[in-house]
Amino acid sequence: FKMRAHPTSFIMLLTDDQGWADVGYQDKVHIPGAGGVDWLPDPPRTPHLDALAQGKHTMVFHRFYAGSAACTPSRAAALTGRDANRACIDRAQGCGQKPAWTCDQKLPLPPTVWTVAHAAKRAGLATIHLGKWHLGNFFPKDPAIAHEPKVMAQGARAPNVDGFARERWPVSHPGMHGFDAWHATEASAASTTCNCACKPEWLRAGCVGGGGSWGAKPPGPCANYWNWATGAPARAECLAPASATRDCVANMTRKVGALRAPPDSGDDTEHLLNELEVWLGSLPPSTPFLASLWLHTVHTPHAALPEYFYAYNDSRSRPAGDYLGLLTQMDAQVGRLRAFLRESGRSEHTLLWFSSDNGPIRGKPAGVSHASTGGLRQCKGSLFEGGLRSPALVEWPARIKSNVQTWTPAGAYDMLPTLMDLLNVSHAYPHHASDGVSLLPLLTGDVSPTAPRATSRPLCFALTGQATCIDNDLKVIRATGRSKGG
Repeated sequence: FKMRAHPTSFIMLLTDDQGWADVGYQDKVHIPGAGGVDWLPDPPRTPHLDALAQGKHTMVFHRFYAGSAACTPSRAAALTGRDANRACIDRAQGCGQKPAWTCDQKLPLPPTVWTVAHAAKRAGLATIHLGKWHLGNFFPKDPAIAHEPKVMAQGARAPNVDGFARERWPVSHPGMHGFDAWHATEASAASTTCNCACKPEWLRAGCVGGGGSWGAKPPGPCANYWNWATGAPARAECLAPASATRDCVANMTRKVGALRAPPDSGDDTEHLLNELEVWLGSLPPSTPFLASLWLHTVHTPHAALPEYFYAYNDSRSRPAGDYLGLLTQMDAQVGRLRAFLRESGRSEHTLLWFSSDNGPIRGKPAGVSHASTGGLRQCKGSLFEGGLRSPALVEWPARIKSNVQTWTPAGAYDMLPTLMDLLNVSHAYPHHASDGVSLLPLLTGDVSPTAPRATSRPLCFALTGQATCIDNDLKVIRATGRSKGG
């Protein structure tokens, strides 16, 4: 390969269940077909995302589509540039916030796929994955857990129909997919004090479980972080799904939020940025890198730190900020990330790509005062626009020289082709089908922001009986089911 003049670093910042209009900069959106009127929401306060969206080095994607309308297939698509069904991942995995040793991930990402991390490593970039994974087990699970009957969407219990993939690839952690370093949860986790319930002494010291206060109520079960065990990356068996053992990985032994104040306030995104800064500090300053930063915000359970919870009121003027407050809580760390990149001299040649894994949770569970698709139809789990369309921003000071707004359809499928085009690397498996296109010409201004998407690469999705294809202004959809979980 031949690297471009100055190496570019990448940060793939992915939020969880954030709606298309769950950002302040979408404070006024025209919705055709809804009476021809402008829709005026009550938006969350996200000043740092707003500043990013309005920045002179940013492209705002108004029609950016997640890799699926559910978590697991969406994340597989973001890594591989392909519909996750091609990897036999056809729905979201379960587990929620359960401890890793109590739940089995039956839909692993196969080691036979090519990911953004593989492409980055081929170009000489250092790689790290931080945050949620949800693409396989970190270590072999007890057979009693691995072979328990699966609860189907309709409520019926059935044999382990996912046994083939699970038994062939019993372990599938980020280290097996091109990431040099990783610090991740197997599945979902709370956005605040996520591992508070992991030890009795951590629980007694206080958690944020919703309602804007510290107390003995945890936000959920013990959802802890894992990473390589000391020396594990050098052990061949730890890189192979069939031979990896429990001692290849290590469980985090410190509580998130033990200090209750920065840099350990209890905010999960703050914790992940701490890890990112430590890792970058371990590299030579000029080292280009790829950081996959997959946040837990704003997936359930919703429990914001007190200062963010009390920043919002409901219609009766009562504090009600567990959902909107979490968005503002996360937004503060986006501002911190951009400031860190500037202050460390990395901003100019770092491409920051912000998006969400799918639409917002449907309905209004306890504590949810606002979740917005901006008037788009339906929510998470649906292949209508509200379940697929994501807020998306790309900041790249070295190449984007003025603020650009585009309605050209784009999506998570396009991340890998764009990165490969920019780094000038070839695919390890050129015979593999690709569902994305490189957005590099669009980002650099070689293609107009009003140009249509190539008709040879429509955005197509299939999920639990639903199917849809989006070809610029046309969309065809079969909607016979809806995904659950993720």
